[in-house]
Amino acid sequence: MTLMKSIRTLIILCFYLGWMNAASALDLVIDSVDATPFPEVELQLQAWDDRGRPIQDTLASLEIYENGQPISEVNVDLRQQQVSTGIAIMIDTSGSMRGDPLHQAIEIVRTCFSLKSPRVSFSLIRFDDRSEVVHPLTADVSNIKQALATLQVRGRYTVLKDALFDGIRIALEWPVEARKILLLSDGRDERSQLVMDDAISLANRHHIQVHAIHIGPTAGGLERISKLTGGTSLHVSQVNAETLAELIAPETQFMLHIRYTSPDEKTESRMVTVKLNYGGQHAEAGTYYRRPVRPQTSLLRYWPFAIALAIVAILGGLYGVHRRRSHQCPQCGRKMLRNWSECPFCGEINLSEDILETYEARPPATPLAKLEIPTDAEETKVLLIGERATLGRSPANCVIIRDPSVSKQHAQIIKSNGLFRIYDLGSTNGVFVNGERTSECPLYDEDQIQLGNVKLIFRTCLKNS
Repeated sequence: MTLMKSIRTLIILCFYLGWMNAASALDLVIDSVDATPFPEVELQLQAWDDRGRPIQDTLASLEIYENGQPISEVNVDLRQQQVSTGIAIMIDTSGSMRGDPLHQAIEIVRTCFSLKSPRVSFSLIRFDDRSEVVHPLTADVSNIKQALATLQVRGRYTVLKDALFDGIRIALEWPVEARKILLLSDGRDERSQLVMDDAISLANRHHIQVHAIHIGPTAGGLERISKLTGGTSLHVSQVNAETLAELIAPETQFMLHIRYTSPDEKTESRMVTVKLNYGGQHAEAGTYYRRPVRPQTSLLRYWPFAIALAIVAILGGLYGVHRRRSHQCPQCGRKMLRNWSECPFCGEINLSEDILETYEARPPATPLAKLEIPTDAEETKVLLIGERATLGRSPANCVIIRDPSVSKQHAQIIKSNGLFRIYDLGSTNGVFVNGERTSECPLYDEDQIQLGNVKLIFRTCLKNS
C-alpha cells in the first residue's frame, strides 16, 4: 500500500513538473511580414512571458535569420497602443454566496461599470451548478446593469473550473483585440469535470488574463489561477475604485516592429526565423514570404507603339512638305504650287507667296517717270515707268501691285503730248488722285495716287533715280 501511494505521488509530481515546464515557456508570434519595399523587409511580432504578460524589453535579445543566414543589421522599434478589450465578468451565484457575498460581488461589478473606458466592453456570466451567459458582450452598460440586478442565488454546487473554461471559450468568439476574465467567487469548487489546469492552459494559449476577487475567508485556488495567467488576485477587502480601474483598463498591445535588408535578392521564397532569449528561456517563431515580382520592362513590349509613332511622323512630314509646296487659291479654292504667281484656273494672283515682291515693275526701255510707294518698314519702294504703263495685280501689268484691294487690271498711265495722264480701267475700288476719285486726269509732279488701299507718289523728275 505504501509503495502504491509513493508511485501515485511520483506520477502526480512528474505530471505537475512537466506541466509547469510547459506553462513556463515563452510565446512568440509573428503577426505579419511586409516585403513590399523589397529588399527592405518589415516584421511585426508579439512576445509574452510564462505568465502571459507582454515582453517589452526584448530589443537586445532578438535574433533574425533569413533562409538560415543571420541578419547583422536590424532596426527594432517597440510600439504600443490601447486596443479594444472584452471583459467577461463571471459571478458565482451558488448557495455558498448567499447573502452578503453575492451583494458585495454585485456592488463591485456596478463600480466597474462606472469606471468603464470607451475601448472596453463587458459580458455578464453567472455560474453555480452550471454556467450561463446572462448578457452578451456589449459596450452599452445600461442593459447589462438591468441584467445584473436580476441575479439571485441558484443551485447547490459550484462548478468553478468548468465555468472558467467555458467563459474563456466564450471570450474567444468575441470580435475584439484583447480579452480578460474578472472572476468573483468564494473559491469553492464542487463537481467540476475539468481540472483547473485545463482552464489555465487555454487562457495562456490565447493570452487571456484571469483577475480574481475572492469573497470569503480563503481564496481557494483563485490565487493560483491569477498568478499562472498573468492576472491579479485580490481579497474583497482590498478592492477599491483605483484597483478596479487597473483591472478593467483596456489592454495595451506591445508590438515589435522590425526592419532589415534582405541579404539575398534572387531567391523567390524566403524563410524568416526569429529567436528570442529572455530570462534564461528561449522562444522561436518562423514564417515564409515571397519576394515580390516586379514586372520586367522590355522594349519589345512597346514595338507596336513605336511603329505607329513612326508612321505618324512620316505622314506628318509628308503633309508638311505638301503644305510647304502648295497652297489654296484665295479666289477659287483650288490647290496651287507655291512658286505659281497666278492661279491657272481663275487667273487670281498668288498674294500669299512670300518669295514674290508686293510691288514690282518691269523695267521700261526708257524711264520717264517713277512711282514711289511707302512701305511698313519705313522704306520707299521706287517703280520706274515709261511712256505707257498698266497697274494692277496681274503679272501681265507693267507695274504689279500684289494687294487684295487692287484689281487685276486697275489703271493705266500714258504720256501724250508731253503730259502724263492716268486712266481707270474699270477697277473695283477706283482711282484717286490727290484724294478725288477720277476715271481720267492728268498727272503732275508729286501728285498723290491711291489704288485701293495702296498709295503712290508720281514724280517726273528722275534726278535721284
